[in-house]
Amino acid sequence: MKYLPHIVFGVCFAALIFLYGYPGILQYGPISVHSWRQADGASLSLS
Repeated sequence: MKYLPHIVFGVCFAALIFLYGYPGILQYGPISVHSWRQADGASLSLS
């Protein structure tokens, strides 16, 4: 029972990820007029 809130949060979070289709979105490259900023942010996260 100690970990029940964490488990509920994780299940709800995973459900929202799949509900909004994030696995498919993550496969796209930078898309937008702000693609330079997205590419810059992606390069920083890879460092």
